[in-house]
Amino acid sequence: DARGAFAMLQSLLGQASALTPAHRARLHVVAAFLFASDEPGLHDRFRAATHAAQAWDLAASADDPDLRALAASAGLLIDAFSADANGFLALFTARSQALSGAVEPVTRCLVEELRAMAALAQGDAEREAELLAGALVDARALGFLACEARLLLRTARRSLDACAPD
Repeated sequence: DARGAFAMLQSLLGQASALTPAHRARLHVVAAFLFASDEPGLHDRFRAATHAAQAWDLAASADDPDLRALAASAGLLIDAFSADANGFLALFTARSQALSGAVEPVTRCLVEELRAMAALAQGDAEREAELLAGALVDARALGFLACEARLLLRTARRSLDACAPD
């Protein structure tokens, strides 16, 4: 639950300076995702973006490809909801190398979701649907329920959009 995670996160953020750069980067990734959630009372786009930027700064030179991909994902997911397709696509292009290094299945699932968002931002609804379907299969196989729910919602919206009269 987001509120429980927030309580734990607050105490860890106060001790961040004692952590290694890689652990601080992971902490900031979690904080970015948490503050980007739609949980009432927690959602704070500015704090989410600040933590995402800190995560990227710490992870950009890390030896861990999944950490770099997660830090890139945090910033991109926040940027995706700003309604600026060109800004999202510019950041997606800038972070594409970090995203392509994802190894862990959960991280790869998030990356596929971002690729689908990029396809939509480029106006390629067919490619977006293809990527969403693949990410949904992966999320189900992993038992990644939050991602699965988000992907199902996006797939349903696209299906409804396709049925709507012009």
